[in-house]
Amino acid sequence: MRPAIGVTLVLCVCLSCSSGVQQRQESAGKAAQTSSKSNQGASKESRIVKLDSSALADGGVQTVQVHMATIPASFKATGPIALNEESTAHVGTYVDGRVTEVNARVGDYVHKGQVLARMHSHTVHETRGALDSAREEIARQQEAVDYRKRMLERMKRLLALKSASQQEVERAHTELTTAETDLRNAQINVGKETAHLSDILRLPDSDLRNITEETERPPIVAPIDGQVVDRKITVGTVLEPGGEAFTISNLASVWMNAAIAEADIGKVQVGLPVVVRTQAYPDESFPGRITYLGAELDAQTRTLPARALIPNKTRKLHAGMFAEAEIQQRSGRRTLLIPEDAIQDLNGGPVVFRRKDPGTFEPQPVTVADRRNGRAEISSGLHEGDVIVSRGSFVVKSELLKSRIGE
Repeated sequence: MRPAIGVTLVLCVCLSCSSGVQQRQESAGKAAQTSSKSNQGASKESRIVKLDSSALADGGVQTVQVHMATIPASFKATGPIALNEESTAHVGTYVDGRVTEVNARVGDYVHKGQVLARMHSHTVHETRGALDSAREEIARQQEAVDYRKRMLERMKRLLALKSASQQEVERAHTELTTAETDLRNAQINVGKETAHLSDILRLPDSDLRNITEETERPPIVAPIDGQVVDRKITVGTVLEPGGEAFTISNLASVWMNAAIAEADIGKVQVGLPVVVRTQAYPDESFPGRITYLGAELDAQTRTLPARALIPNKTRKLHAGMFAEAEIQQRSGRRTLLIPEDAIQDLNGGPVVFRRKDPGTFEPQPVTVADRRNGRAEISSGLHEGDVIVSRGSFVVKSELLKSRIGE
């Protein structure tokens, strides 16, 4: 009988132990559930930021109601910045010659009429010789006219005295007419040579009688105000008539030569506004307008050449820069727009702080479709009528982070 009693005692002890373990496990599970619920409540509560009126004023926190807005539909095209050829001059010379003096360098700003360089030219000497000969011819012809006038008057007096015939008078008149014609031709010839020399030397007619060694050298003159963007000559360079010496451009405006994709050709027309952005200034935009569309597509790229005129008063845009143009269509689309300053980065993504109650805010993740001109287009996360922090969102974010650190 004793062995049976021992077995019974062992079984009771085992059952008792098992029951205790189970009770401890159940207690631990309940405690864990309670702790989890408590943590969830704290996590949810930690997403709320409460600020009294004093804190709102001190932080400059302002709110705005989200609303739908119409923005122009647009598409993009790329291409290089180029000089505005309508404000660019390719400066050459009228005559052949050798450059003796250069007064302008690349980068210099020059004014219309400024002497950029001077040359030595045999054409000037030849033209001066022709002008002197033409002036001498005028003097000879003037003497001939004066003589023929005297002869005509003499024949008229002799005719009155019956000492000359009418035929002799008429012949004297014809000779005077011929002399006067020769004088006019000589005067015309002087005018031509004077104009030629004046064009070469860029001197007024009154100065052509007193040409100095300095003024005898033909100048190369700036035809417009602008910046020297290219120089092809140095002292000693020999130029032919029409040879290019300088390129001057007024950089107050530039061109963007855009390539329009074939699928977008139906959307573009002359006069549409554009916004140009460059890699050099990623945070800046440069407005302009389409001024030209090509007549045919590029066979290789299947794109249509287009040109936009871009004001460049800040001189930040330079020829050769690669740019992207956003071409705005006349039609628009409705979308949610909010101030770009309302967006903060939280946990690696964009959020705004939506107002639940006066002085109570919570972070709301959003999807930003585009940013432009200080505004952000929101494609998801907000609804029309929501009230969000528009200014001072960083203050609200800081309060949120401080409350989380305190927990």
